[in-house]
Amino acid sequence: MKNLVICLLLTTKLFGQDAVDDNQKKIKVTGRAQIEMEPTSYILDIMLRENYITANKAPEIVVGIDSIENNLKKFIRDMKLDSKKLNQLSVSNSASSFMGQEIILITEVYEYKINEYAELKKVVANINFPGLAGIKVRKIFEIDKDAAEAKLYVAALKNAKIKAETILSSVNKTLGEIIYIDSYDYRYSLPNFDDDYQSNWDNRQVDLNRKKTISALVNVTYEIK
Repeated sequence: MKNLVICLLLTTKLFGQDAVDDNQKKIKVTGRAQIEMEPTSYILDIMLRENYITANKAPEIVVGIDSIENNLKKFIRDMKLDSKKLNQLSVSNSASSFMGQEIILITEVYEYKINEYAELKKVVANINFPGLAGIKVRKIFEIDKDAAEAKLYVAALKNAKIKAETILSSVNKTLGEIIYIDSYDYRYSLPNFDDDYQSNWDNRQVDLNRKKTISALVNVTYEIK
């Protein structure tokens, strides 16, 4: 599975449900594991908005939407990007007024699909042209959830065994077989993989945090030999 790193959480102290029961000759431990993920691709949303001036007279558009669209296309060409990955998402109108006179401004949003993180950083660092109102980054996570959950479960069981062996070795005991696995307490958290939007449009301060995690835990009871 590409872009997945499974980490065992090797805490061996007795916490919470970790407990040795000498009378019943059993030990119950909680195994933990997590998957660290990186996005498989990105979508850069680009907002364009007409600009106007007043200069003590009626508002006048000085950078029209056609000119701004050409600025965006020129940026794509200059950066040697693939123009086929650029798609328009929306067009909207907004009203602004000055001294009782109203002007209608056009706002457009485009998306550009990017596969590599290095390319994303380069585009974000260099995008700048008249009429650019802001950008947002969507991070796409493509993952086989069933396979990820299965790997997490196995990793959490391995972690539980390591914890149990470590605890018992400190009291000169030997770990036996699994008595039962409390599947009811097996929990995992899957984040929203669709995107990770910033709250505000901003053409420089884009959050490029690359990773998300999925965590899991499982309670296991072993016999003590």
